[in-house]
Amino acid sequence: MSDIPMPVPPEVPPSVPTQALKGPGSPRDTVGKGFLVVILWNVGHLLAGGMTFSIGLGAVILAAFGLFELGYVIPFAVMARNAGERQRMKGIIIAGAIGFLLTCACWGTVLVMLSNAKF
Repeated sequence: MSDIPMPVPPEVPPSVPTQALKGPGSPRDTVGKGFLVVILWNVGHLLAGGMTFSIGLGAVILAAFGLFELGYVIPFAVMARNAGERQRMKGIIIAGAIGFLLTCACWGTVLVMLSNAKF
């Protein structure tokens, strides 16, 4: 109809590609972030145990801290692995292992003290 060409749409600057946020080498894939996630969940776990201690539930939550911790550390590690975030998975496993070992050490101390007690 006319000799005027169709206007070309303006170039849209590319935003941050989603692939840059996931996978190896991404800024999200760090050991520190995985470690921090577990530490924050551990703090929440301790707060929940402390707040429910008066009704008796807190004693169970705090006594079995290491077992309850495994309940959220293992799924976090699996989700990080499935997302291709190996470094974050390492941080999650490191923080989970430290928490579990501290729980074992505390229970060992309590049991040694109780074994030496005279009732």
